[in-house]
Amino acid sequence: MKEMMTTGELARVAGVSQKALRIYDEKGLLRPVGYSEGNYKLYDKNSLMVLEKIIALKHVGFSLDEIKGHLENNEQE
Repeated sequence: MKEMMTTGELARVAGVSQKALRIYDEKGLLRPVGYSEGNYKLYDKNSLMVLEKIIALKHVGFSLDEIKGHLENNEQE
C-alpha cells in the first residue's frame, strides 16, 4: 500500500464510496492529512485505520454523531 492515498484510492481500499468519504469529512470524522500539488485530498495509513473503525461502528448501528463522539473520546485518552 502506498504511503499516501487520494480519496479515490482510500475509498477503493476500504470498499466505500467517495461520497461516503466526503460526508465523513463534512461531519469531522475523517479529515485529510494533506493535499497534493493538484489539490487532491491525501490520506495515510492512520486514516485507513480510522475509516475502518467508522465502518465497523456504522455496521453495528452507531449514528455518525455517536461515532464522532467515540472518535473524539479516543483521541483524548
